Amino acid sequence: MKILALDTSTSVASVAVMQGAEVLAEVHLETGRRRGEIMARAAADLLENLGLKPEALDAYAIGLGPGSFTGLRGSLAFVKGLAIANPRPVAGVSSLHALALAAAPFPGAIVPVVDARKGEVFAAVFKREGQAATRLSDDVAATPERIAAMAGGPVLLLGDALARYRHEFEQAFGVRATIAPEELWYPRASIIAALARPRLERGDSDRIDTLVPIYVRSSDAELKLGPRR
Repeated sequence: MKILALDTSTSVASVAVMQGAEVLAEVHLETGRRRGEIMARAAADLLENLGLKPEALDAYAIGLGPGSFTGLRGSLAFVKGLAIANPRPVAGVSSLHALALAAAPFPGAIVPVVDARKGEVFAAVFKREGQAATRLSDDVAATPERIAAMAGGPVLLLGDALARYRHEFEQAFGVRATIAPEELWYPRASIIAALARPRLERGDSDRIDTLVPIYVRSSDAELKLGPRR
């Protein structure tokens, strides 16, 4: 099964083409605000370099966040457009789950943290067991101090929120915290595909008309508009 996978939940976007468990190609890009345009070009270039036409793909996988509202909406719109032009099943997965699965086995909790701004981070608690990362909490938007109260014992922290809040996390967790290398702070599209593949192989996919990002909290625009009617 050939899968085109994307994640744009952080400032470093990722796109990959997978065949089964094999990574045929993968790129990571600093996208800034032109995320949709850059990702569309990157996906086209990846397929062209592999000598593949869109018709050769069997499915699409996408990271649903939580993370950048603009990035998530843009990439989801792109994948939905692909699925309309070249109908293939689509599977969305948690970007936090992808971060946790990319970490090496660790004797404690794995806590991916993505910058949510406004003094908060998006986070969840996972436990690495063999080749799987088991979820131990729901996704939250919270301060580093609150995140520290969610997981006891030794904790592995990884995610782009560490670029902004590393000091706060080190203070909140103290000696319990291990900081993962920076190359593990951004979701990889190949891991997104790995999470989606079991579902896709058994014929389970998402409806593109109802598939939405994982928001956790309201966007700035929604906060300004007030409660939904």
